[in-house]
Amino acid sequence: LNTLGISAFVLRYRSPEMEWDKLAQIMDVQRAVRVVRSKADSLHINASRVGLFGASVGGELAIYAAAAKQGLYQADAMDDDMFRPNFTILLYPSLPAGIRPHQERKQDDSPESSDSFASHWNASLVPPSLIISAADDACVSMYDMVALHDALHVGRNLTEMHIYPSGGHSFAFCYRQGKQFMQKHEVCMWTERARAFLERYVLQKPRV
Repeated sequence: LNTLGISAFVLRYRSPEMEWDKLAQIMDVQRAVRVVRSKADSLHINASRVGLFGASVGGELAIYAAAAKQGLYQADAMDDDMFRPNFTILLYPSLPAGIRPHQERKQDDSPESSDSFASHWNASLVPPSLIISAADDACVSMYDMVALHDALHVGRNLTEMHIYPSGGHSFAFCYRQGKQFMQKHEVCMWTERARAFLERYVLQKPRV
């Protein structure tokens, strides 16, 4: 990101281990987007090009935040800013129960979570998105990635998806120790796909 002139911020959201539920995590993501936008001038960044990059569960939270119909919590004046991102990069994201048609409901997917997705989130609101995954991912099925792509496509979203033949789960930036092949592995080229995506859908857009 930095090589493209993009600033990056790391969000430490509340986790189940801290006895917080998913709603609290989504609040954290929405708040992070708003904080960055509210400080855009002082940080010398473009408030109309604020995106989310999420991997695995972080990708799921990015989907929720991008598709939210409304803000979940109003704390102060910062929350007057828009909470939805201008783009998302989703690396092998877990999926909300409401758009998981290719497999049985997971144990942690309560009926409430599916109903909540249907009533509070709208896939047509999601901004340009890049989906990256591997066909041999044992944690997130490639069919779920196809389901996500289809859900966004129905909403006429600008969505790009790349599923690599192998790479497993959590390949991220390919810095695994003891895995000498990873830097030369095909899946490691996803960053070039991300660069092209950002140049096409984000960086070429006029400043607002």
